[in-house]
Amino acid sequence: MTISAGELKHRIAISVESNTSDGQGGYVTTWTSLGNAWAAASGAAKIGQSSIKNAFVHGQETHSERISFSIRQKQAFTLDTRLSDKYRISHRGQYFRVLGISQHKYDLDFYSITCELWGATTTAQT
Repeated sequence: MTISAGELKHRIAISVESNTSDGQGGYVTTWTSLGNAWAAASGAAKIGQSSIKNAFVHGQETHSERISFSIRQKQAFTLDTRLSDKYRISHRGQYFRVLGISQHKYDLDFYSITCELWGATTTAQT
C-alpha cells in the first residue's frame, strides 16, 4: 500500500530533545527543530476525529489521545527509529509526543510515526 501525494496534506514540524547541564547537577531540556514535512494522518485517529483511549492504570482511570502520521523517508533530515522517545511533532499549535517510528506497512518509502497528544494523559477525578 502506498500513499498518494494528495494524502500528504498536514504540515508538521519535527523537533528533537537535547539535555544540557544547568551547572548545578541537573539539566535543562531544549528542543531543536529538525525540519518540516508533509504528512498523512492515519492509524488510530485522524485529525478532527475522537481518538480517546481509556485505560485503568494504578487504580485510576486515564485517557490519552493518539494519532499516527506518515511521512516520506527522504527528507532534509534523518530520523533515528531507536531514539523515537526524543522526538516531538508540532501540528496546528499542538505538540505530540512520539511513541514510535516504523516503516509504513513494510513500505520502504514512508515512516509511520505514532504519537500521543502532549499532556493528553489525565487522571479522572471522582
